[in-house]
Amino acid sequence: MKWWPGASEYLAGRGAAPAGLWTSRLPDDALRCVCEHLAPVQSSANFAVQDLVDESQEYCDDVIPDSVDDLRRLNAEALDEVAGTLDNYSNQLMSCIGAEDKRVRAAKELKLVCSRWRLALKKSAFCLNARSKEYIEHADMILSTAHTAREVRLAVHGDPNDHGG
Repeated sequence: MKWWPGASEYLAGRGAAPAGLWTSRLPDDALRCVCEHLAPVQSSANFAVQDLVDESQEYCDDVIPDSVDDLRRLNAEALDEVAGTLDNYSNQLMSCIGAEDKRVRAAKELKLVCSRWRLALKKSAFCLNARSKEYIEHADMILSTAHTAREVRLAVHGDPNDHGG
């Protein structure tokens, strides 16, 4: 039994109503709820990523000196620890950014359904893109700081893998 007039399309093993038909009958608020469910702006993953960003920023503020000259005063073990910790934060952020990119792609694909979907997803897509860019900028800052710590380690204390042989 079908609930719409006219011909159906056969998509991925199921009969489907023409996309514009069922969305044209939904009130705007209901369509926004459907879009929010399919491409959520806030999810538990977002809170985890934001916690990771906050934690890594707090680590940078508390542990890492403000200037390269201050970094040079750290011993080799402290510089290795800083670089390792920042690499760990960077790896975690990059995996979270991958998950965030999936939500951004989903929102962009859903915007193609029809003009009403595009309007309903406008705010979600904007928020997801902005947040994704912020996460990428933060990950780049962490990678840059880790690279600087490694460069200072090499310049001041030498290569940790060089055993004088």
